[in-house]
Amino acid sequence: MESKTLDVGPAPRVKVLTVRGDLRLSGREGRMLEAKAPRGSQLSVLATEDHVELTSHSDCLVFLPTGASVEVDSIGGDLRATGLKGDLTADAVGGGLDLHRLGNLKVETVGGDAHVHKISGDLSIERIGGDALVDEGEGSVHLGSVGGDVRLRRLSRSGEVRAGGDARVQLSPQPGSHWSIHAGGDLACDLPSQASVMVRVEAGGELRLSVPEAATTDEDGAVVRLGSGDAELHLSCGGDLWLRAGEAEGEETAEDIGEHIAAEVEARIAQMEARMQAVAGGVPGFDSERIGEHVRRAVERAQRHAEHARERAAKHHAGLQAALRLDVRGEGAQAGRASAEEQLSILRMLEQGKITVEEAEQLLRALEGEA
Repeated sequence: MESKTLDVGPAPRVKVLTVRGDLRLSGREGRMLEAKAPRGSQLSVLATEDHVELTSHSDCLVFLPTGASVEVDSIGGDLRATGLKGDLTADAVGGGLDLHRLGNLKVETVGGDAHVHKISGDLSIERIGGDALVDEGEGSVHLGSVGGDVRLRRLSRSGEVRAGGDARVQLSPQPGSHWSIHAGGDLACDLPSQASVMVRVEAGGELRLSVPEAATTDEDGAVVRLGSGDAELHLSCGGDLWLRAGEAEGEETAEDIGEHIAAEVEARIAQMEARMQAVAGGVPGFDSERIGEHVRRAVERAQRHAEHARERAAKHHAGLQAALRLDVRGEGAQAGRASAEEQLSILRMLEQGKITVEEAEQLLRALEGEA
């Protein structure tokens, strides 16, 4: 493993010129930048007068101060980042995005899926080849062109989104905000019961409205006014469109819970891997990413379990739906939560030195049911 370390100050400007494999960025306290890459990667870290330049011909893991701002020219694989307060910009990401707890984010092109969680600033991604998930953002959202499906959750500021597939959104529009969401397929939008928004709807297929009695609509049902109409929302799609206000407020499906768990686990795994690698250095046989992968596989199994439970419930008689929903939201989701917590508990023991790497891997395999 090649490793290069520089004192860059608490808020450096970092330029990633090219990384031919995956790039992982992990923010941490302090003023040191530490870059790691496999041997033979031609890892280069060069300090100039006003910024740091980095290149790697393979995968690259970079620990840097939380206040750093990062500019990325080109990545051949995936981009994963967590715990950065400065701006993150990227021109071309060949693989997918997996981002947690960042400031402002601007990306031109993503070849795969984009998963973005807990963004404190504005988010702008011009082109996404796969699906997009944006969960919990404090700033505005712009997704110029998404090739697959879109999922938006816990967003309140203005946004513009275009999806080639289906879209499912949960919004709490602030007064004065402007939203425009278009889906090539179906579109489902959930708003809180206290929402004050003027909604314009256009559907190529069936239009379904489930809104409070106090809401008003025009003759064609194309404009729906909730409250005083202090925000604007335009929904359009090529398929069916569902608009609901208040009905699903406070409720989470098995899919919602599973995605929440997966997002939080992924962020915690990234931080733990970073800490373990920093402590372990070049210890032979120590592979924190391989250990983290055990956790990801366990979480994926738990999510599939919850999804299968939901599908079984949908096939049964309507009179059993209430009980079956308890099974889906309870047993399936709790299985995912328990699995995630057990895996993370093992990682914490490893990090604290209570067990060895070999013992950790044995425990992880046992929890996953492997031989």
